[in-house]
Amino acid sequence: MERAVKAARAAGLDVGTVEVTREGTIRVMVGASTGESAQAETPFDTWKAKRDAGPS
Repeated sequence: MERAVKAARAAGLDVGTVEVTREGTIRVMVGASTGESAQAETPFDTWKAKRDAGPS
């Protein structure tokens, strides 16, 4: 797994997460994939953020 991550970074990719299946398949996910920045913003998220921001 370490070699896969090093290879992805050497190729200039921003490694987000790594998944290993039971069969031994290693998937290196690139880009932001952890934390709030990884989650796609839905219309509900937009509405809630506006609501929680208070009066404009």
